[in-house]
Amino acid sequence: MKFKKLKFKGFYIYEPHTHYDFRGSFRRHFCIKELKKQKINFQVKQGNVSISQKKGTLRGFHYKSGKSTESKIVSCLRGSIYHVAIDLRKNSKTYLKHFGITLKSKKNQSIIVPAQCANAILTLEDETIIHYYMSDYFEEKKYSGIRFNDPKFKIKWPIKPKIIIPRDKTYLNF
Repeated sequence: MKFKKLKFKGFYIYEPHTHYDFRGSFRRHFCIKELKKQKINFQVKQGNVSISQKKGTLRGFHYKSGKSTESKIVSCLRGSIYHVAIDLRKNSKTYLKHFGITLKSKKNQSIIVPAQCANAILTLEDETIIHYYMSDYFEEKKYSGIRFNDPKFKIKWPIKPKIIIPRDKTYLNF
């Protein structure tokens, strides 16, 4: 696996080595030994799959409130996404800053997102499939969110979000 540190502490992009032959391809999607080599502590508690039928589907911003230890590894298995993270770690040099990155299934890329960061995903293609591992269990009562167009953050989306559930539209300003 090839790891690249991002500007925000604890964020990485990784690409697995992919093997191709007449049958198709094979890649190791997750390997705790490879993460440990990079000094990344991540223990999988849950894996989730999200399928979005239409381009412009927005999911987020979501985060686990309190002193969350929930990290995520987000992968785009089909299509492409624009992933945005907002750093909510009060002791971080990038506190309340955000960044966005495009992940494409053709590149087999994944992003590692540390705990206490809000995430949003915007699909850039129809029939997009996202897989993500979580280092903690989902507990609905502990989840909160930030509205995708909160004026405090001034997120520049590559395309206009079109499909958003009512809950994600009604989060209060940060």
